[in-house]
Amino acid sequence: MPNNKETTLYYGDIVANLSNGDIISLEMYKNTFTINDYIKSFAYKCRIYANQLKKVKKNKIDYKDMKQVISVNLIKGNFNKINNKIVNCYRFKNEVLNVVIKDNTIMYLIRFDLVEKISYNLNEHKFITCLRMINSKDIKDMKRYANGDEIMQDIIDYVFEWNLESSKNGLERLIEDKSYEAEDQGRNKEKIDIAKNMLHKNMKIKDIMDLTGLSKKQILSLK
Repeated sequence: MPNNKETTLYYGDIVANLSNGDIISLEMYKNTFTINDYIKSFAYKCRIYANQLKKVKKNKIDYKDMKQVISVNLIKGNFNKINNKIVNCYRFKNEVLNVVIKDNTIMYLIRFDLVEKISYNLNEHKFITCLRMINSKDIKDMKRYANGDEIMQDIIDYVFEWNLESSKNGLERLIEDKSYEAEDQGRNKEKIDIAKNMLHKNMKIKDIMDLTGLSKKQILSLK
């Protein structure tokens, strides 16, 4: 939702609800992932989880029934020098027993800069191929990864259509801005012509200012 500043400010790039009610928050970082990015993603995840309290209060659902929030971050770089795998997972743990506490929230840091890794099964192959597509420079580069796969082709089609729509909207905004600019110029020319006629009739500067909305300086420059 690029046009909804409030939503993107607090919820990230994409928020998806799964059929089981769990929520995924997806963020993509083009530059090297930093501690500031980690904290931002963590804040998004916590906010989404906490916002379920509104539903809990309204529908009188027990806290234990709140759905899991999964933060998925596509990143570049070995963040904190401990994320050397393609998929790096963060959960709440008991540090003494090394036991995972209830998975209320999970964070994944997925490194799409390690996509040259060899895959060993079909699902892993599709996953890595998808990451390679995400890391592509353009649509043409993406197409070489599809290779007849329906899901991959759907991704390419979606990106292509989205780019067309963005370009179209951008062009429409440009045309609209230009039309407003032309309209303003037309109104100003009309005011100037009226002011010139009034000056020719020796009308007072103040009266011309009141009738045209032009400043004294603008009017005097017409003499």
